[in-house]
Amino acid sequence: MLKALVESARETIQSGYYRHTEDLRRAPSLARAIDESPHDPAIIAEIKPASPTKGKMVPGGFDALMKRFVAEGACGLSVLTEPTHFNGSLANLKLAVATRAPTLMKDFVLDEIQIDCAATYGASAVLLIASILPKSRVQALIEYAHIAEREVLLECADRAELEMALASEADMVGLNNRDLRNFHVDLNRTLEAAKGLEFDRPFVSLSGYETRAQVQRVQGVADACLVGASLMEGRISVAQLVQP
Repeated sequence: MLKALVESARETIQSGYYRHTEDLRRAPSLARAIDESPHDPAIIAEIKPASPTKGKMVPGGFDALMKRFVAEGACGLSVLTEPTHFNGSLANLKLAVATRAPTLMKDFVLDEIQIDCAATYGASAVLLIASILPKSRVQALIEYAHIAEREVLLECADRAELEMALASEADMVGLNNRDLRNFHVDLNRTLEAAKGLEFDRPFVSLSGYETRAQVQRVQGVADACLVGASLMEGRISVAQLVQP
């Protein structure tokens, strides 16, 4: 599955989907928003129109959803822009930026042109996935993002990648509870990978959260949780996830 997603990302890049020539736009810091959030952990709400395993989740109305997520206490928005498997769009990224909340462009980033695209649209940060990039490429893309004045959330799959991420210049590091090879979710992945590590930047736990109790399990370990499907399907609200 992961190999197919990466190959699809290459085809999307070659199609010109990310090619834009507008001026770069300044954006609020997602890392700072996590640090300053009154909620522990903070919640990054994700706009995820579809997934390879669930199909379409929400047919539309993304503008209203984004505004509600922010009003209910999300410290930022994550927007899927991958069009083929997740039905993502750059139009949704534009809507998210318009809320003035810090916004993460979430995609399978392989090329600098995708970072240029994020900057053009005013995204605060881009997601890099350690599992699909050579180590030297990770650092090159981080440096390129910083030149474009964008932050980087470096997503990891295990402890070894997390240790590598902490040695990098990524602005935020994350641990995905979903194994992208088979899409299996295990909420223990964050706790196991982070055990004994010291974090000098925001640490984000990604995927699989459906209840406040699950979010509270990583309190004191993760600074933020990225939540997508359960919010998109209306099974829980941001307000419920951040309640005391």
